[in-house]
Amino acid sequence: MRLFVALTCLTAVAYAQSSPPAITSASPNVIDAGGPAFTLTVSVGAYVAGAVVKWSGTALAPVTYVNDNTLTVTVPANLIAICGKYSLTVTGNAGVSNSYPVIVNPVLKSLSPDVLFAGYSGVTVTAAGLGFSSNVYLTLIAGSRTNLVTTYSGPSALSAYVPASALNGAYPVFLLVMDPTTGAVSQTLPITLTYASVSRISPDKIQAEIGSFTLNVGGANFDYGATVLWNGAPLTTRYIDSTFLTAIVPAPLVHDAGDIGISVKNPGATAPSNSIKLVILPNPFGSTIISLSPPSGAAGGPALTLTVTGERFVQPG
Repeated sequence: MRLFVALTCLTAVAYAQSSPPAITSASPNVIDAGGPAFTLTVSVGAYVAGAVVKWSGTALAPVTYVNDNTLTVTVPANLIAICGKYSLTVTGNAGVSNSYPVIVNPVLKSLSPDVLFAGYSGVTVTAAGLGFSSNVYLTLIAGSRTNLVTTYSGPSALSAYVPASALNGAYPVFLLVMDPTTGAVSQTLPITLTYASVSRISPDKIQAEIGSFTLNVGGANFDYGATVLWNGAPLTTRYIDSTFLTAIVPAPLVHDAGDIGISVKNPGATAPSNSIKLVILPNPFGSTIISLSPPSGAAGGPALTLTVTGERFVQPG
């Protein structure tokens, strides 16, 4: 019985050594480009006599035998300098293994500019990082995913035009670097969109019928071309800087008492800012008669209906 078991084991070993190696896994199998040398652990189906591990055809040495199913090698930094999909193989006395893929991802470090007004016109964004290949795209995520027309300036720099339609504030905006031919993809970085906000107005109280006046609006993130809104209707606006606007309020808008919402909308933005209340107080002079009809009557004449036209008449209590 023992002889049978021994013969069986020897047969299995002989078969394994006569069959081409088989890679079952590698760790890590996804890494970032531009990093230092690292140790790669390769799992194989059985002992490989005379094992040589190759990285896309380049032999890695030395190969360290851990056990019959595990080998380790050092991958030098120069072999992971550029992103892509690399082929890992093990060659033994019985032949060459299957090809096992290892993905080297590009590294996205920064975007410039990375802060813009919501509603900003289209802009060219420069991306800095590591390991960019000539196959990569800057990919825009803003409601949907789009590969932008990308200018390759070397392994550490890309640029692409981000259209105004992506910057209108309807969606958050992100960019990443992707190689669609290999599946290599970087981390995602945001472009922060800032929104107009109103913090103060002057005056904030007026009396009805004061006539046309200038309204001062203070806040933050006003873009050139921003418009002051009067209950949602645009006023003629002058841009002073990103924190201050002035607007002309025509006399007809202040005819009646009431509360008015003052907000600001940047050009191209999908929505206005918050709203601050401006109070129009009643005219302190009370009712005003504008005309009588008929304007006159004969003394001692018959009764007549007199129509009085005016403003701010009060319903009797």
